[in-house]
Order: sequence, then structure tokens, then C-alpha cells
Amino acid sequence: MKTSDLPEKITVPFAQNAGLAYRRDIPLQSSDAGAASFMLGFPALTFQPTGAGGTPPDGRDMNGILFALSSIARAWCAGTTMTFDASFAHDVGGYPLGAVLRSTTDPSILLISQQDGNMTNPATDPDGTYWRRIGNDEALQHALGALSDRLDSRLSRLDGASANLLFASLYQDGSMPTPPAWATRLHVVALGAGGGGANCQAWGEFSNTNSSGGGGGAGAYAEGIFSISPADTLSVRVGRGGTTEQPGGDTVLFINGTAVMTAGGGRGASWQAKASSAGAPGGSAHGGNILMQTGAPGSDGQNGPFILVGNGGDSAFGGGGRAGAQGGLDASSFGAGGGGAYDAFSKNTLFSGGTGGNGLIRYRWLV
Repeated sequence: MKTSDLPEKITVPFAQNAGLAYRRDIPLQSSDAGAASFMLGFPALTFQPTGAGGTPPDGRDMNGILFALSSIARAWCAGTTMTFDASFAHDVGGYPLGAVLRSTTDPSILLISQQDGNMTNPATDPDGTYWRRIGNDEALQHALGALSDRLDSRLSRLDGASANLLFASLYQDGSMPTPPAWATRLHVVALGAGGGGANCQAWGEFSNTNSSGGGGGAGAYAEGIFSISPADTLSVRVGRGGTTEQPGGDTVLFINGTAVMTAGGGRGASWQAKASSAGAPGGSAHGGNILMQTGAPGSDGQNGPFILVGNGGDSAFGGGGRAGAQGGLDASSFGAGGGGAYDAFSKNTLFSGGTGGNGLIRYRWLV
């Protein structure tokens, strides 16, 4: 089925303006042997020939049936979702798994049944055992806040066990959040910024000209766990990626103003002599008590009968900038080196190397 196949929406129920003489409400059961009901539909008497004592179907019943069904159809066309109805739930044996209702207290909240035969009123289900709530950011934030309070309460009672909460990330220089009251340790991963790739300006013979620049080095990786308290002042400096031939910045963790761990930025590639542009070395790490890894170097820019291009070094997250004709590419991941520029046609034009990726800090609190 396609969207273009959808039928026209019902804007008014069938026979809406029919008077009571031409439309009657259809009951669940009827004591009138010739009247329609939801239990029997049109009764057997209406199927008998009139000559044999039968009664023709009543037009009021037809209008009433179509009015009832089209009223519900119109509500669905208008996007309405029903609310919980205890009597209806009793009559049908409960709402099925996956049924969707609208909250009676907040119309912006939808409720999804978590089981078949669900007869529980959502108003008596605050934990969401029977009805899962979706929608309403304020309600979601309230629920998350309550969950966080419960989690903090549980963590405060832990006896030396690690909380091992998810990592959060920092991308700019500045202060870190104040440690929670229950936290005694800080787990930090630091990544230095990548260096920039070398530029190029080629003319004449390849063996004696700057036709292919080297790639920038990647930033170092450092990881450590440090003792902290809520009274400690924590801050970070996050390295910025080096532009053409410039080094990437160091990423540093400070506790009470003292640098305790550093992930050095990668070096920028440059030209040591005509036709000689080696890939830049990666940054160095200091102070990590779990892992320290020197950043990967960039590739050499090879000049001569064959041009080998200089790609940027990959960081711990990959993404080194690829060498590019008429301009090196920027790194595509945090901490990676920028690609070197190359010119296989000796246009005597200055083409710039790519920029290295910025550094990164990731952290989490531990008991």
C-alpha cells in the first residue's frame, strides 16, 4: 500500500444530522425482536419474508450502526488515542500487548501495554510495570532524576565496589564537574591532538622539488585512575588540531592546579630539504597509570620518479587524514594527523596540508 492509496478522511459521522425518527442508538442487546443490536446484528426476524411474518430491517438501525462505526473512524482520522477505560477492559478481557493509550492526566504522554490481558489502571502503575510511558520531556527528566537519586542512594551504600558509570566526554578547555559525594576515584582517558600535514609546491624535476608532503603525527593516548574527593578542583586542557605543518596541542588533566596526566599532541610534518618531507612523529604520553601509547607517525612524502603520498597518522580512534592532490585532507577522527599535500603535475602552486584532529578527554566517577 502506498500513501496515495489512503482513503479520504471521515470528517462527520454517517447520518450525523438524521433526527431521532431516522436514527436510533444500537444497544448491546435488544428486547425488540425486530431491532438490531451489537450482540445479534440484524435479528433473525428481519431475514424472514414479510408474508411469513418477517419484519424488514429498520433504516433507523442502519443509520445507527453506521453512525457508531463512523464516529470511531472519525476519531482515528483525527489522530485521537483512547484513554484507559476500566469497564471496557473488563468487557474485552484486558488490553493486549502493545496497545497504545493516552494518559488521562497529561495528553502528551502515550502509554504502551507491556502484557496481554492488561487490566491495570496506568494511574496505579507508577513504576511502569504494566504500562511503559513515552513522550513529554519534563516527565522523562523527572523519571531520570528519580532514577539518578535512587542510583546515588545505592552507590552511597556500596562497600568499595566500583560504580563503573558510563564515560562522559569533554571537548573544550575548562573545569570538570564537581565529583559526586560518593565518588573516591576518577577514571580518565586523554587523547592529544593530531599534527598538520605538510604543504607542497612543485616545479621542475620531481627528484629536486617539493612534490609530496608528509603526513602529520597522531596525538598520544593516556589513561589513568586518580584518587579524588568532592573538595578537589578538577580541570582540563584539550589540545586543538595543528593546521598545515603545525603541531597538535597537548591534552592535560589538572587536579588542584597540578598537571597529573598529559597526552601530547602529534608533530606537524614539514620539509627537511628539497624533495624530503618525512612523516611527522606522534605525541608522547605522561602520567597515565593504566596505559600510555605514543601517537602513530604520519607517512613520508616520497619525491622522485615515483610519488608516494604522505597520509596522516591514525589515532586510537582511527581517522588519519588522507594525502590529497592539491591539498591534504583534514583528519576525520579525534587526535589523528592531517594528510600531506601533493602535486604530480608540478603546477608551481602552494597547496596546503590537512589539519589534525582535536584532542579529547573522557572520564567517569568510581567509588
